[in-house]
Amino acid sequence: MFFKRTFINACITGGICLLLVSGCKSKFEKILGSKDPDYMYRQATYYYNLAKEKDTPRYYENARLLLEDLRAAYTGTSKIEEVYYYLAYCYFGLGDLEQARFYFKSFTETFQDSEYTEDCYYMMAFCYYKDSPIYSLDQGSTLKAIEQFQLYLNLYPTSAKVDECNRFIDELRAKLERKSYENAKVFYTIGYYPAAIISLKNSLRQYPDTDFREDIEFLILKSNYLYARNSIPSKKEERFNDTMMAYQSFIEQFPESKYTEEVKEIEEESKEALESLASVTANVPPSQ
Repeated sequence: MFFKRTFINACITGGICLLLVSGCKSKFEKILGSKDPDYMYRQATYYYNLAKEKDTPRYYENARLLLEDLRAAYTGTSKIEEVYYYLAYCYFGLGDLEQARFYFKSFTETFQDSEYTEDCYYMMAFCYYKDSPIYSLDQGSTLKAIEQFQLYLNLYPTSAKVDECNRFIDELRAKLERKSYENAKVFYTIGYYPAAIISLKNSLRQYPDTDFREDIEFLILKSNYLYARNSIPSKKEERFNDTMMAYQSFIEQFPESKYTEEVKEIEEESKEALESLASVTANVPPSQ
C-alpha cells in the first residue's frame, strides 16, 4: 500500500513538473513556435533592428532562427527579398563570414533589380576583406576581396563608396606586395642567391610601384655581390660584372638611399675584385 501511494505521488509530482516546464517556455520559444509567418516576420525584424542598435550577437541569432524558418513560408512572395537580405546581415553580425558571403551572393544572383542589390555586392566584397589574414598566411581571401571590390566599382562607378573601395584595394594590394617581398627575401636570408635574384626581380615585375622597391633593388644588388664573391674563379668576372650593373641600376633610382654607405662598399669591393681578376688574367702566359 505504501509503495502504491508513493508511486501515485511521484506520478502526480512528475505531471505537475511537466506542466510547469511546458508553461515556462520563453517568449522567444513561443515566437519561434508560432504558425503565423507575418507575426514571426515582425518579430524577426524587431530582433534584427535591436541587434544592430545594441550590437548584440544574441539578438542576431534570434532574428536568424526566425528568418531561416520564414524562407519556406515566404518563397514566391515579395517578402522573400528582405528575408534573404536580413539573413545575410544576421550571419555577418554573428561573424560567420562564409555564410554571410553565401547569402549576399545569392541575393545578387536572385534579386538583380532590388534596392538592396548594390549593398549586397559591396558586402560580399567586404566579407572577403574582413576574412583577409595577415600577409604571411594564404592570401586567397585577399585576392577575392580585390576582385569583388573591382566588380563593385565596375557595376557602380558613381557610388558614394568608390573612395572607400579604392582604399581597401590599396590596403589589400599592399599586403600582397609585402608577402611577395618577404617570400623573395627568404632566399636571400638562407643564402640561395641565384633564387633570391630571380624571385626579387619577379616581385618587382608583379608590383612595380611597391613601397618595398628600394629594399628589393638593394637585395638584388647584394645578392649579386655575395653570389659573385662565393663563386668559383672562372665565374667571378661575369658575376662581379652583373653586380656592377645592379649597382648602376640602384644608384640611378636611389641616389640618396638609406643604403648608400653599404652600396658604396659593394661597388668598391666589386671594382677591386674585377681589377684583381684582370691583373691575374694579364699575367697568365698564353698557352703553347
